[in-house]
Amino acid sequence: MAVQITIKEAVKKIIDKSSVMIGGFLGAAVPLKMIDEIAVAGIKDLTVISIGAGYRGGGVDIGKLVLNKQIKKYVTSHVGTDPNLITQIMATAADIISAEVDKIVGLRAYWGPFRPWV
Repeated sequence: MAVQITIKEAVKKIIDKSSVMIGGFLGAAVPLKMIDEIAVAGIKDLTVISIGAGYRGGGVDIGKLVLNKQIKKYVTSHVGTDPNLITQIMATAADIISAEVDKIVGLRAYWGPFRPWV
C-alpha cells in the first residue's frame, strides 16, 4: 500500500544543501505548492535540477527560490526566462550546470550528445 505524506511533511525532509528535482516547464505542470513550502521553509544552498528556469519574467514557481537566494547550484537545459537567475549567475551567487534535456529527464544513461538529426 502506498504511503502518502503532506507537502509540509515532504518539505521537512529537505535540509540545507539538498538536491531537489522539480518537474514542469515554464509554469506548466510545476509543483507550485511544494515550491511555495520550500520558499517559506527557508532551506538554503539547494541544488535544483529542472528542465527550465521558471516562468518568464521570474518571481514565479522556481523563481521564488531564486528571489530568496535559496539556490546555490542549478542544473538545467534552459535559463533564459528568469532575469533574476541570470543576474545571480552573472554575479556568481548561483552556479549553473547546463545539461541537455534528454539527460535531465533520464533518456540517456551516459553524458554523450543527443542530436537525432545528425
